[in-house]
Amino acid sequence: MKRYDKRRTEEIRKQLFKGERWNTDTVMNILHLLIEKEPSLERGLVDVVDSGFLSRVVDSDVVPQHSIEVMQKYLSETKLLLLPVFSQEHWSLLVYLKKGKVWYHCDSMGQMHSERVNFILARLHLLKIYDGLDQEQRRVSFHPLLKKQEGQDECGTYLTMYAMSFIFIGLTFPS
Repeated sequence: MKRYDKRRTEEIRKQLFKGERWNTDTVMNILHLLIEKEPSLERGLVDVVDSGFLSRVVDSDVVPQHSIEVMQKYLSETKLLLLPVFSQEHWSLLVYLKKGKVWYHCDSMGQMHSERVNFILARLHLLKIYDGLDQEQRRVSFHPLLKKQEGQDECGTYLTMYAMSFIFIGLTFPS
């Protein structure tokens, strides 16, 4: 599972407060830094699926067996899995909590990515990456009271805040 360069910390921190659009490397580096810098996290507790890898798995007509096995490993071995979603020039965060097999979707633009997230979960089921994912288990919890972004280029910052909430605060949504 890919780890990102820690030396980019200062560059990432600067970009975090500039309000610029975030590219995939920036988002992935920040999420990995959040996980790696927290000493209380036990190994395997939290991991991040690369957004490009996720897109290749769910959007490809033919998915290599190795990619399916990697996704299965993520879902079976990680207690909290963060899946950044990028579509329509916007970032949101799909989160899987192994305990209870619960999916959460955090989107700073409301439900802009809801169709994309439902497609991702349907593909994970279709590819047998996540067996037993029936219609009820594919339901994603979305909390309408999450703070929404006000500007056009803040989705990466909000994605990071949502991830921090799950990692450090143990955020759960009422059902």
